[in-house]
Amino acid sequence: EGGGGIALLNGGAALISRTVFFDNFANSLGGGAMVIYDAAPTFVGCVFGANSADFGGGVANEIGAAPVYLNVTMTGNSAAIAPGVCNFQAGAEIRNSIIWGHTPDILNLTGGSATVTYSCVGQSYPGAGNFNADPVFEPETGPVRVYPLGAGSPAIDRGENARVPMDELDLDGDGDRLEAWSLDLSGRARFIDDPDSFDIGPGTAPIVDLGVSEFDPGPAGCNGADLSEPYGALDFSDVVAFLGAFAGMEAIADLAAPIGSFDFSDVVAFLGAFGAGCP
Repeated sequence: EGGGGIALLNGGAALISRTVFFDNFANSLGGGAMVIYDAAPTFVGCVFGANSADFGGGVANEIGAAPVYLNVTMTGNSAAIAPGVCNFQAGAEIRNSIIWGHTPDILNLTGGSATVTYSCVGQSYPGAGNFNADPVFEPETGPVRVYPLGAGSPAIDRGENARVPMDELDLDGDGDRLEAWSLDLSGRARFIDDPDSFDIGPGTAPIVDLGVSEFDPGPAGCNGADLSEPYGALDFSDVVAFLGAFAGMEAIADLAAPIGSFDFSDVVAFLGAFGAGCP
């Protein structure tokens, strides 16, 4: 009836790390997860994708629950009511996350609430650092998706470093459990700087990416204006690439706040980065 992937209840305070909840089903509540009756689990680096239920296709937080979702990615879920996150008589905390592609992405029913910051959420959910723009996932093949970020994603270098929890599970095996969470879902370092993206999130670079995966830029380019080959050089081809992307409202041209709006501030940001040249 509840919790197609997992059910947490009766005050349980589990830590669920780097887990994929994909293609689960519940007749009633929480296709991916149901959190109910004062349960207060923490989900870190988890995917909720393609799950379904009557209420809360991704997750259903109910009746006194107080879950925390950190660097989660939730997309492609379905439900008759609240296909993404459903909060009923419960309060959820969502940080550094991507909740995208549902209508609505977050629904608060009677007595329900969500505190959301530095997250990519459709319908422009209120909270510091939140924005509503396509997160640009990398194309995937195979039966299970984990939604890695693609090049030019506005979710790159966009989180709040202070909200990344301590690595109490010692994921990297270095014996240090007081450092920040060290690995993403795919086993890459949790903090990788993308020189082609502006550091928008608060903290000292590298800034954590939103969702479960850190984008690995591979060979370094110049900066956010280096949009075309040959990378490592700023020239007329980058200007042409920017103008084309700007006209097509593509994420790589959305270089300045407000993210999701293509306006003169993006042009100014491009010209500033182009004028700065390569290191």
